Amino acid sequence: MGQESAIQGDLSPVTQPFIKRTQITDAPEPHARLYETSNSVLACVGCLVAAYILITSLIIVHNAYSPLPLEDSWSIWQLYKQYGNYLTFLFWQHNEHRIVMIRLIYMVDRFAFHGRSLFPPVCSLLVQAATGVWLYRIVRRTGEASRLSRLLLGCVICSALSSAQQFPNLVLGFAINHTMVYCASCGSLLALIRAAERRQEGRDPDLWFAVSCVSALVATYSSANGLLFWPVLLLFGLWLRLPFRFLLALLLDMVLTGMLYLRGYHTPGNASSPFEALTQHSGRVLIGAATFVGAPFDAIRSVLAVPFGVPSDSGRVAFAGACGAVGIGALIWSGILLWQRRDRYTRGHAALIHIAGLVAMTALLVGLGRANFPLAATLDYRYVTHGLVFWIAMGAFSWSLVERRLAALNAHWRQIAFRGVGLVMILVLAMRQPFWIRYSKDYARALNQVQAAIVADVFDEPMWQISYPPSGAAILDSADYLRQNHLSVFTEAWTTWVGKPVEGLFTVDPARSCMGAFDSASPISSQIRPGWRVSGWAWDKLRQTGPGIVILVDAAQRIAGVVKNPIERGDVRLAIPEVRSSRVGWNGYVAGSVPEALRAYLLESDGRSLCAVGAPLTLARDEEGKKSAGRPGDQARDRLE
Repeated sequence: MGQESAIQGDLSPVTQPFIKRTQITDAPEPHARLYETSNSVLACVGCLVAAYILITSLIIVHNAYSPLPLEDSWSIWQLYKQYGNYLTFLFWQHNEHRIVMIRLIYMVDRFAFHGRSLFPPVCSLLVQAATGVWLYRIVRRTGEASRLSRLLLGCVICSALSSAQQFPNLVLGFAINHTMVYCASCGSLLALIRAAERRQEGRDPDLWFAVSCVSALVATYSSANGLLFWPVLLLFGLWLRLPFRFLLALLLDMVLTGMLYLRGYHTPGNASSPFEALTQHSGRVLIGAATFVGAPFDAIRSVLAVPFGVPSDSGRVAFAGACGAVGIGALIWSGILLWQRRDRYTRGHAALIHIAGLVAMTALLVGLGRANFPLAATLDYRYVTHGLVFWIAMGAFSWSLVERRLAALNAHWRQIAFRGVGLVMILVLAMRQPFWIRYSKDYARALNQVQAAIVADVFDEPMWQISYPPSGAAILDSADYLRQNHLSVFTEAWTTWVGKPVEGLFTVDPARSCMGAFDSASPISSQIRPGWRVSGWAWDKLRQTGPGIVILVDAAQRIAGVVKNPIERGDVRLAIPEVRSSRVGWNGYVAGSVPEALRAYLLESDGRSLCAVGAPLTLARDEEGKKSAGRPGDQARDRLE
């Protein structure tokens, strides 16, 4: 009863009688037990599937974690080294954005967590969780609803915001701007609702209004589309009929923030001119915006298209664009009704429409700035979060209205069918999770190769470019900075072993309990930092384990390289029955261009003793630049002990 009163306190006097007329009544007695059982099944399945999505996404994040900076994260270190002035560093434009909040998070990671790229992705996950909480609290303000409806809506929100189809935004700390802008925006709208509620109760609303403005500022300095949130917030204040002083404050905040944000602003070189895009490519802009909004439906298309193979980019754009166009049309119609028939809607309804409106405006902005890009670029996984927030807002808005109508008609089985639609949405998201688990493992293997090259200080350009696609050479100085200051992966002891005498760190186990071999050695003919790429396999017969760490020792008994990236080698397991695991391969690097002999050792579980793996390998260049020291271990059947 207290809950009902609290919810109805949020409604206008005109809306409260309407809600009372639409309270859910008891089901007919002959069908009551079956009806309740169906509801219970829906609730259980919804919770289990949502928990599955959440847990598997956490596994995916764990699989894909790397202490090294990745992609745009390197630009933060480049800028940090370039500018000693922290204000310049924080406010310097990055593409279209001024990402003050993201850079502050990276500074915390730098000084509190030794730059291990741990704090940013953790913050991103927490921010996404907070977004779900804010959205759910807003949805609760759409009116009275059954416990099952609230539970299923919570499951849908949790499943959507934690689903791995937004993979980059979950695993890359730098991508927190895509999640933080909506967390701050939803929090700002919710705070403004609280300010209106306190004013209605005759209490001081100033504190909640200040929270709303600060949250809007956080959204602005998280991503460029946060600038668009100020007019959205002002419109929402008008809908709430806030006092003139609040509306004036929002207007002044919007103008001042916009002026500061755009001071010294320049259009990025890779972005199209908005005026040219609007006048010459307006159709392309609109299709791009619709595809941006409909991006989450690409997951549905992927599930449905499994029997038919991989579709073309044009097919993906057509499907997502059609879904996005329907969503934008529904938003426009709902917005018109919201402003024309205010008495029929609650503050929660209004907040949801304004959130969806922010995403639609963002989609148009992306369409203008990316008119010179292929349309399929708007289906990039980092953009999916925007579309998910849009469809959560529109879905919750529609859900509350349909539920209210069905309850008024006592259409209980239609309610079950309608709730089943929400469950189907969760199931579709869950069906894609196994794909992302496999993807995260492949992603981790690629990052291990990148880490091996950077730690060894061998400029294998394709590997370095995976870490920073614009140019692998551009991050050489930043990698040196991390190495010299013992940051990122260079906080780990094994990264300092190269060049040290092996006897000073380890003892060689004479039991000869390991087996394995070198498979290949290829020179990296770089003019910057040359070296060798070496690979092989290893197996500890005594402990029945593959290689955790492989130590490469030169002829002078100094450590020439350390390999910490075991990989799958199913061929070894098939060829040698004694090997019980396929995770026995390794790939690594040795810096330098002088030919030398190498011997591989497997570091045993005590962390102090080594056992030899196979025969030594002589590195020497022949006319083709390949290894010329015979072929020990080219085949897994060569048991070199």
